[in-house]
Amino acid sequence: MILKTYQQALETKKIEEKRFPDLRNYLLFHKIRALRKGIIIPDNLIAELEDYSCRNYLPELSSKTIKCCSDCLKAHAIVTARELGLDSRAISFLSALLIGNIGHRGYYLDEEELAKV
Repeated sequence: MILKTYQQALETKKIEEKRFPDLRNYLLFHKIRALRKGIIIPDNLIAELEDYSCRNYLPELSSKTIKCCSDCLKAHAIVTARELGLDSRAISFLSALLIGNIGHRGYYLDEEELAKV
């Protein structure tokens, strides 16, 4: 008798339905780190950041984990975290986790809409 074991690849290079598992895995990995520090990063925030990345996809960044403007993603993460009522420790953790500045001079783009940080 032969048993076969199948494992899912750690990294997915193929874009499926404009979903980016690399970003999700990155955020979930750091969510576990945050939990160890007593910081809660809710799943709906992770889902919203993934949706934001899909809505604001930039083809020239397709080889990277974050496939949208990192400054805009960071701004959207901070704004959404505030809307969800996350405490200052969680917001600081998110800010340190995501590279770049918080928006562009106090604003960021979400699709074609200009939003204030």
